[in-house]
Amino acid sequence: MVAAQTRLWLLPAALALSLSSFALLWAQGFHLVDDAYISFRYAQNLAAGHGLTWNIGQPVEGYTNLLWVVLLTPFAALAGGLVWPSIVLGWGFALGALFFCGRLAQGAYPGEHAVAALAALLLALNPSFAYWATSGMETALFTFLVCGAILALQRRRLFWAALALNAAYLTRPEGALVAALLLLGYLLFEPQPWLTKLKQVVAIGASLSVVIALHVWIRMGYYGYPLPNTFYAKVILGKTSALRGLSHLWAFALAGGLLLPWGLIYLRERSPAGRLLRQGYLLLGGYLIYLATIGGDLPSWYRFYLPLLPVPLIGLARCLTRLARGRPARLRGALLASALAALGVLFFSQSEVKQLPYVRDSQRISKFLVENFFRRIPPGSYVAAFAVGRLAYETPLRILDGWGLNDVHIAHLQRAPSHKFAHDKQDWRYLLSRYPDYIYAFKLGGFVVPIPGYQPCWPTRIFPKVAVYRRIVRLPQPTVGMPHGLTRDPKPPPVCDGRPRGVTSS
Repeated sequence: MVAAQTRLWLLPAALALSLSSFALLWAQGFHLVDDAYISFRYAQNLAAGHGLTWNIGQPVEGYTNLLWVVLLTPFAALAGGLVWPSIVLGWGFALGALFFCGRLAQGAYPGEHAVAALAALLLALNPSFAYWATSGMETALFTFLVCGAILALQRRRLFWAALALNAAYLTRPEGALVAALLLLGYLLFEPQPWLTKLKQVVAIGASLSVVIALHVWIRMGYYGYPLPNTFYAKVILGKTSALRGLSHLWAFALAGGLLLPWGLIYLRERSPAGRLLRQGYLLLGGYLIYLATIGGDLPSWYRFYLPLLPVPLIGLARCLTRLARGRPARLRGALLASALAALGVLFFSQSEVKQLPYVRDSQRISKFLVENFFRRIPPGSYVAAFAVGRLAYETPLRILDGWGLNDVHIAHLQRAPSHKFAHDKQDWRYLLSRYPDYIYAFKLGGFVVPIPGYQPCWPTRIFPKVAVYRRIVRLPQPTVGMPHGLTRDPKPPPVCDGRPRGVTSS
């Protein structure tokens, strides 16, 4: 009977997620965002026995999703490509998050299967949730683990809660913050003797502290820094970042976040539902403060908010089901109008859907350049590039990351935030001092900007936004830009020749 009821509320949500997520993936041309390919490169190198490195022999932590990289590594060892394994894994974890969302609703409102069905359906129909389910990134895994931890704490399954929280930390560094907020909520809201709760929280916290300490110790020994390189590259604390973070939160509110506050109506209920909602809104509030502090994310990316959605959406589902039954009557009109307005904002405002054409076109260009140019240059070439993911995944080239995600020097620059979200740091003087053989860069205003010591290369007219440059000067020494023990040919690389396949004009 329970299994049949579960299928009743899970199947519509699973169907909605499957249709929407794969439709978005199709609209994107079955390309992934560039960051996904960065994780693939680390998984490839790990599977090949080179360790968690970007360029072989130069350890740098240009990823923030250790557990996700480890999960992808066996597929990399099979040499069958990582795009579809990552898509299927992410989709599976997203389905698991829907299941946990429904089970949380069932526990909060026993016997009210409509609440579970609607909560899971609202989560599945969220464009951001659907988009990142098949993005090739760790977002669905992180959401799955956070939901699992909340469910385990609600049911007092402390071993499973500790396991989920430890795995969440290893999936994303923010897992430590999530654990702190959830354990604080357990301590404040769980109806048990204070000393009993304190012992349970200390036990879970101790296990997480051991994992964090061990991880940081290994990170310090291997990479030399206590935090991932991406943190230093992206996070610039200060007033400007905080204002940028607040603007990102506002954009998220307009892209669906307005659906979240309705559960506050039931926050003071003395029931499992009230405890769950208090827990969920404590997590939401604490995490939003963190996101505002670090400056948010790229303007159309709301992936960091997804683990915060399930519990507030359960509150919204409760509101809507009560509205459907006609009570309380005094709130019916206002609630219905607000709910419809918020749902309209969700589906028609700016969200990840807005970036579909950009990702499709930029990744199509990257794929074209890889197939027609970068696979033809000498195998040991040293390439400086921006948006490095796909190039790094599909070639064995040594790559200097111009945005610093995978470069220690650029990541640790002291720079004020610019107009760019998450890519504020660049250093052309440093980049040119490394004498890369080729530079793959964005054009400024559609023009090929002259670079001293470099020649505009293949192609320059095919694509309006990017260009490739070739080094035309000799290296001052054959070791420049190389790790200890490696050298390269000091002569300029071969002249860029040949015509791209399928292109009839230069």
